[in-house]
Amino acid sequence: MASLDGPGTAPVRNYLADNDPRKRFELADRLARVYDRCLLYRPDWIREWERGETPHWQAGLWRRLMEGITEPSHWVAAIDAFRDATVSCGEVHNGPRRASFFGVAALSPSYLDLLRQAGERIDIHLYLLSPCREYWSDIAPRRVIQRRADPLDPAEEYRTEGNELLGAWGKLGRDMQALLLQAELSTGTPVEQYDEPQRGTALGAVQRDILDLRLASDAKAADPVPTDDSIQIHVCHSAMREAEVLHDRLLGLFDAHPDVQPADVLVLTPNIVDYAPAIEAVFAAAGVIPFNIARPRASATRAVQAFLDLLALPDSRYGAEAVMAPLESKAVREKFRIGERQLSTLREWVDQAGIRWGVDADHREDEGLPRFDGHAWRQGIDRLLLGYAMDGETAMFNDMAPYSTDSAGFSGDYELLGRFVDYCECAIEMRALRNEVQPAAEWAETLHALVERFFATDWENAGETATVARLIEDVAAECEVDTPVPFGVQRDVLGRAATGLSRPAARLADGVTVVSLGIGQAFPADVVCALGMNDRLFPRRPSPSSFDLVDADDELTGDRNSRDEDRFAFLEALLAARRCFLASYSGRNVRDDKPMPPSVVVDELRDYLERRFGTGFDTEHPLQPFSRRYYDPDSDLWSYSASMLDAARTLAGHAEEETDAEARGRFTVPFKPVTGEREKRVELARLIAFFGNPTRAFLRDHLGIRLEVDEIALAEDEPFKLDGLGQWALKSEMHSFDAGEEVKRLVTARGRLPAGGPGEVVYEDMRADIREFQRALKPYEKALSADPEDVGVDIGDYRLTGAVDNVAVVDGGERYQLLRWRIGRIRPQDRFGAWLELLAWVAHRKVEAQAHLVCLAPGEVQRAVFEAPDPEEALEQLEMWLDAWWRGTGQLLAFAPGASMKYAERFERSQDLEGAWNAACDEWNGERAFDGLRNAYVSLAYDGEDPFDEDQFADLAETLLLPLLGAQRKLAK
Repeated sequence: MASLDGPGTAPVRNYLADNDPRKRFELADRLARVYDRCLLYRPDWIREWERGETPHWQAGLWRRLMEGITEPSHWVAAIDAFRDATVSCGEVHNGPRRASFFGVAALSPSYLDLLRQAGERIDIHLYLLSPCREYWSDIAPRRVIQRRADPLDPAEEYRTEGNELLGAWGKLGRDMQALLLQAELSTGTPVEQYDEPQRGTALGAVQRDILDLRLASDAKAADPVPTDDSIQIHVCHSAMREAEVLHDRLLGLFDAHPDVQPADVLVLTPNIVDYAPAIEAVFAAAGVIPFNIARPRASATRAVQAFLDLLALPDSRYGAEAVMAPLESKAVREKFRIGERQLSTLREWVDQAGIRWGVDADHREDEGLPRFDGHAWRQGIDRLLLGYAMDGETAMFNDMAPYSTDSAGFSGDYELLGRFVDYCECAIEMRALRNEVQPAAEWAETLHALVERFFATDWENAGETATVARLIEDVAAECEVDTPVPFGVQRDVLGRAATGLSRPAARLADGVTVVSLGIGQAFPADVVCALGMNDRLFPRRPSPSSFDLVDADDELTGDRNSRDEDRFAFLEALLAARRCFLASYSGRNVRDDKPMPPSVVVDELRDYLERRFGTGFDTEHPLQPFSRRYYDPDSDLWSYSASMLDAARTLAGHAEEETDAEARGRFTVPFKPVTGEREKRVELARLIAFFGNPTRAFLRDHLGIRLEVDEIALAEDEPFKLDGLGQWALKSEMHSFDAGEEVKRLVTARGRLPAGGPGEVVYEDMRADIREFQRALKPYEKALSADPEDVGVDIGDYRLTGAVDNVAVVDGGERYQLLRWRIGRIRPQDRFGAWLELLAWVAHRKVEAQAHLVCLAPGEVQRAVFEAPDPEEALEQLEMWLDAWWRGTGQLLAFAPGASMKYAERFERSQDLEGAWNAACDEWNGERAFDGLRNAYVSLAYDGEDPFDEDQFADLAETLLLPLLGAQRKLAK
């Protein structure tokens, strides 16, 4: 801090005011990068600083660093010493006579100066990639020319633009060429050798345009070439889809060009962490194309990520997700003998035990919050253990309610509970590290002990665990001082080391090679593919430091710029391709299919291709690999996947068997009807559940598809209010007991209520609703206390069995009253349930009856009553529902609870078919239509298409629901 005096230091001093060691380390790291840039690109500044000629604080801090060092060993001192030595020494008799440099895209001016000096004594040979055989050091992109050139002189504009792609992407190479041609840096007369690109293809034409420095418009007139597939741009929805498209396109190239082998393919991506797993998953699953992926960043491995997650805990809030995150690593799970399938059980325990964040009350006090242990890990663990030790729904211990999966006590896996508690205790004990300060060598021992405690070392996990150990050793080896290091700094250093690219690079000539996209990474290959060309990902957009002197200075020739490096790397990739260049990006949102922009280099390439050849290079892919478009002979898409073909045939309803041309073009028959002998027997409860979502029932029962997500997303903040699901759970729990003070104590102990005043407000609101609901149910006490009664009805070939709950005799035994109730709004499914129970009861007993539906909606009680038809009509109505059920068990049924009910209600009021159909469609597509397109099963079955044939839909809604609506009357509140 003492060195940070003078103008411009206030922001830095404010940044360090809290004396946070992590901030000091971050500032030191940033300053080191700034000084490194100055050493390489502004060596004259360093010399001025050391002479004391510069007053700013960066120079003062540099002089402070150099105090006491009589012989500096930094880069500028080294090149100055080398210059002095070459001047003073005579002819060199020992040592190498020649030095050669290969694959170097750019060198700093100071490094070229060093080579010039060395070139006076020995031969220096630079082998550089030059994309153009003309003089191209003074060309520039059109946007730069328009800012700088005289608009009245178009000849000047033409002369300085050259080739559009070379102007946009070649700045790094232009600067290198300019530096080499400067007199003081010249290393001799260059020897040029260029290979002519392949003729007759679009790729060869583009490469030749760059080689000859021609504009697209001029090249089009002088060398017309038709559009072909030697350059391809693919628009996909995700990294996985890009990998799937790549696999199919490579198979297509291998078929079209038998001499092209997998070893002739180079795949480049700027995001190897995300794209390497996708490519590996697709290529390994197919098992057709051999591949070799350069080892991604160390943090991409599950074990290293789990290690970093563990190190993040000591300074964290101990959120529920944060503590559970390390268990995603197999090595950690196996250490505590927790199976992968058991994770969903553990997450459910954590959620139901009310764990949100914080270790205990002391931890929250350390965080500057009031002492409160509700929704913390200690309380949650105690609740889990009490659930094992105690029985009973209302059991309490020290104002704490045990967690149990049923009323008889904890019915889960006791041994799993013990192992999970052991893991949690180990994770909580890590808090002790947050204040530790140790030298690097001691930190290595501490961290190795941590690995031994949390990671399995058996033969299955030894490799990943060894990766963590190597990371620790690598960081320890780089620390050359014994200065004590705080835990936070040590953790940050490990995190940065884990994000660096690991070695070795991919091996060549044994399959498709997948490496990171960067300068010097591309090598000549028949096929070059650039994946992940997404906006804001490539080229990079680093944020410079406010005190970076090089960034603040005027740009000089040869200054390093990451955006220019990435653009030149893309140019190298394009020039490296011999037969085909393929670029892909995620250009469609996976959720709403909205377009997303590509990297600017793809847009520039696309614009150039349009001016040079016209359109025809873009291919847009559907969201799913089993889309019918891949197998349509009239489509420009194709796929080699037999399994995806089977899926496409299923979704298309075996369209080749259809006779109606229009039906073949739409998903009106998404699934082939189920045939074969089936029993026409159904239970009443299952019949009611079927009409709650016929599409889900069909996919589950006949295709075995289950789309429910078992894994719970854990909340990490204690509740201050309850969402709809939380209100439903609390109301259900309060209704099952007497909503008095004892229940309040119980639900509070179970973690159902927010803490403090918000909890009081929520409870009082819920209690008022429950009391109103209980008053509404008071007239039905006889029905509520009645035992379930069996029903059995034979109607034609159908057999309906089951039981009806809550039935009472009223009006002196002349009539039956059925009650159906639930906490929540009245839904179409609730009305179906009440109506079907009423029909079954009347058809079975041959009596008069009513069905009453009572539901507790937010802030009100909703009621409806259904008058039963006579027994004969009840049988007829029930048979129509059974006919619909039977059709729906063999194929998708043109029925959706919400949309069908909207249609029937609108049609009953107005007899307007078009208005009723529009109301049904609005419900189908609406935000709250959970049985419409927002439902996962419905979305899968219909793939966003129009759901039903209008006539079939209307006929079924009218047949089933108009009698229901005619028998329904709403009761006053």
